Amino acid sequence: MTIMLSIKVNLSKFVCILKDTLHTMSNNHKVVLLIITILSFLISNCAINSDNFLKQIEVTDIEAKQALDLALSKINSEYLWGGNGPDSFDCSGLIVWSYQNMFKDNYIFTNGIELVNDVTINELYNFNANNRTKDNVKPGDIIFISNMNDFITHGGLVIEAKENSVKFINASSYYEKVIIDEWDYNELVRGQWIVGFGRFLRSKK
Repeated sequence: MTIMLSIKVNLSKFVCILKDTLHTMSNNHKVVLLIITILSFLISNCAINSDNFLKQIEVTDIEAKQALDLALSKINSEYLWGGNGPDSFDCSGLIVWSYQNMFKDNYIFTNGIELVNDVTINELYNFNANNRTKDNVKPGDIIFISNMNDFITHGGLVIEAKENSVKFINASSYYEKVIIDEWDYNELVRGQWIVGFGRFLRSKK
């Protein structure tokens, strides 16, 4: 049962009990009881539903490298918008497929609300990665690319971070296949540039 559903069920029971009780009390006592009861309800639901909240665990260097190796096995695979493998991919699809197959589990992502089996590159950036700098990025970390409109438009998995550039694998719509690219950190490529890196967070209950 989801958090919201369990709260709704408990809330309906709470309202019925409260209505019966308030009929027998003075106005002042009603106000005090109402405040106490609402606080008790909120506290109890936090305790009851704490196990339903998603946990996020940062992957290890070894796990990130294993995901990268899976992505590298898909070099020259077809680019397809919305593709998530095993034979065709878009940029987020390649990342999602690689980590799903590394963990042998599809539901390791979140859209910010619940566990899901697929996410966009923007959702990977917002909900599924811890920030990394170019100085501590490792193989298998996610590279995020933007068209300067405050929106993540592309991404891939880092192969090697160098002093002035980064090599990464990505499903490229421009080349219509999975390729290895190397961009300078401040380079503008086809109207896009690197905005950051992230270490993947595995979501689970």
